[in-house]
Amino acid sequence: MHAGLMDSRTIAVNLSALQLREPGFPDEVFRSLEESGLAATLLDLEITESALMEPHEIYHIMETLHSAGIKFSIDDFGTGYSSLLYLKRMPIGQLKIDREFILHCMKTITMPRSHGPLLIWPTT
Repeated sequence: MHAGLMDSRTIAVNLSALQLREPGFPDEVFRSLEESGLAATLLDLEITESALMEPHEIYHIMETLHSAGIKFSIDDFGTGYSSLLYLKRMPIGQLKIDREFILHCMKTITMPRSHGPLLIWPTT
């Protein structure tokens, strides 16, 4: 592997809510980082919004990992029933919104004429 590759790329790993709540999960992540030599700041753990449905169970786990520099993303947001309030409370760095959710919103959201159209687009 090219020497600079590990310095500039983020490794994204998809997790289920069950995996995140497994006893010893943070220790397993730290052990894997140590064995691989990957910096914690280059790891992005992607969780589904269903993981946020029990925020009290996972908040401390996410905070422990986040305080070490690990990033979190929500994958396929809009496919479940979570609240945007959870996003304020959790250390989430990226929100990946489900394409079908966006298309549905664009078709069904109407604004009063005086407000003009509602524009939704991804940010970089």
